Amino acid sequence: GNNEGSLMTGVKLPNVLGRGEKFQADYTYGTKKSNSFNISLLKPIWGAFKSNLSGNVYQSEAEHPTSGYKELSRGFLADWSFLSAPQVVHNLQYEAVWRNLSCLNKSSSFAV
Repeated sequence: GNNEGSLMTGVKLPNVLGRGEKFQADYTYGTKKSNSFNISLLKPIWGAFKSNLSGNVYQSEAEHPTSGYKELSRGFLADWSFLSAPQVVHNLQYEAVWRNLSCLNKSSSFAV
């Protein structure tokens, strides 16, 4: 976003352990001092509910010079999706994020 060019690279490994698991890792580098990474793993759970358990770990860093601050976000997400009725899928998710906002330089107008 913000008229920024970005380069994204990643890897996807389907069926990595032989039971339908999916592993994915992505890294993005932006031209305006931003970067991020995301690592995720999905594990199907066989049974009556036909459910999936997945987890993500991520980090995002960006500088916002017009506002005068830098943001660093680190977090994880856990998700359990299950089939509760024919054609009805429910998701239970928990997400935690640690955000760090700081002044970009000493000439910022006020503390963020």
